[in-house]
Amino acid sequence: MITNKLTNMSLFVDGRGYLGQAAELTPPKIVQQTMDYVAGGMPGVIKISKGLLEAMEAEFTLNGYDANILKLFNVEPCAYVPFVFRGALSDCENGTRPIVLTMRGQIQEIDMGTWKPGDDNTLKIKMNVAYYMQEIAGESIMEVDYENMIFIVNGKDQLAATRAALGI
Repeated sequence: MITNKLTNMSLFVDGRGYLGQAAELTPPKIVQQTMDYVAGGMPGVIKISKGLLEAMEAEFTLNGYDANILKLFNVEPCAYVPFVFRGALSDCENGTRPIVLTMRGQIQEIDMGTWKPGDDNTLKIKMNVAYYMQEIAGESIMEVDYENMIFIVNGKDQLAATRAALGI
């Protein structure tokens, strides 16, 4: 059975649409920081969560150049740009449903590829991600907000008790 196949996508950067130009997206990896733990009576090491996530990065590629994207490169701290990727997930059971990845971050790398007459040119952008939310068919699946110490999965804020303990 065919399930949850991404059949199409579109990109919006700082409110500007890039339909027909977005060629590829690498969403951020969500990686938990862990530490090794071993104590008396244990026959080996286990990984335990530090309650933190590693830094997130995302990449996307545009067919052709776009000066509006290049103008968003900024080295000032917290000069975040909103990025929204909308996709169409299709399967035999549920039909076509939207998947939306909403991010805020800074462009950290611009790769203009190679220039060769007659060949397609691309613009590859790598960004750090300070905020990330994933929704499928209007349901919030995951939300990560580093600056506000929020990590919600399936409607449960996994850092609420930690914020309360810290008086935040």
